[in-house]
Amino acid sequence: MGDIAIIHLGNIYLTAAEAALYTNNQAKAAEYVNVIRKRAALANREMAMTVTPSQVTVDFLLKERAGEHWRWYDLKRMGKLTKQYFQSTNQVVSVDFTDGT
Repeated sequence: MGDIAIIHLGNIYLTAAEAALYTNNQAKAAEYVNVIRKRAALANREMAMTVTPSQVTVDFLLKERAGEHWRWYDLKRMGKLTKQYFQSTNQVVSVDFTDGT
């Protein structure tokens, strides 16, 4: 059996964008996001896919990373895995949060 990919290049760029965002460098975060968006864009549509630094927020990155199959870990790490999140995404789930979130 050969080597298998366990992480996508897009995930690496999005992780770098998150780090840049946490160091208050939205311009660098947007630069990282735009690298992967331009790469995935249709020919002649690169500019339509470009984001500005003011658009890059934690919630924006969560949406961008949704396809990378790390949603639960991202939500937990970013403090977004709350009772309100569970209630808004699945009202059937009963979650007991003892930490008050």
